Amino acid sequence: MKKNLSGYGLKVAVGAIHSQKEALQRKYGDLTQVSHGEGFLKVLQNRIQPEGIYLIDEPEAALSPQRQLALFSMIKNLAVNENCQFIIATHSPILMSLPDAQILQFDESVHQVQVEETEHFSIMKNFLNNPEAFLRFL
Repeated sequence: MKKNLSGYGLKVAVGAIHSQKEALQRKYGDLTQVSHGEGFLKVLQNRIQPEGIYLIDEPEAALSPQRQLALFSMIKNLAVNENCQFIIATHSPILMSLPDAQILQFDESVHQVQVEETEHFSIMKNFLNNPEAFLRFL
């Protein structure tokens, strides 16, 4: 007679997931009690090591402008004091404004630009200066 192990496999999988959840909670705290952006910053802070190189894709997706400034401050501090390097793909003029950042724009070619030359900066600046000009076309 063949035993049905499907229930056993499910228990093992649930147990493994529960163990992983407990390990994450021990390391980062209960991330369900903070916002998505706060959780993102907490995990990032705990993962960064001195002299590391970090590739980050659009961190602003998880962050309000205020939290982008917190990330800005964290990156600046880590670059200066911990010799960390960051390569960040972003649309955020806030993050592009990091001192000494090299901004590479990818279009027909790859070239270095200043933050004020980026389309993202221009759109944000123009929108904030005259939102009605943008909103009337929506």
